[in-house]
Amino acid sequence: GTTFNLNTNGIYYDDIQFGSVRVVAADHRIFPCGTVIEIDNGNQEPFLAIVMDTGSGMLNNWNKYRLVHIDIAYETQQDESIYNATSKNAEFSVQRWGW
Repeated sequence: GTTFNLNTNGIYYDDIQFGSVRVVAADHRIFPCGTVIEIDNGNQEPFLAIVMDTGSGMLNNWNKYRLVHIDIAYETQQDESIYNATSKNAEFSVQRWGW
């Protein structure tokens, strides 16, 4: 029942239980909407994120390769480049499954 738009709401979500968390996209078959994950991608300090979106890349990577693909939201492509968020060896820990 929760709606969220990156353009109007930004890249953080104010979760009742976990406070301000980053927004990510993931395959909802693996991580249902509302799942809170602690992510350590080796490029930033570990952070909490909430699954609020999905996309074809996430679905295809699981279907074809059984790879978990999580896409971290950034305000701009320049921000994404600065933080070099891409990591093939990220570690994650689920803190809450869905809503």
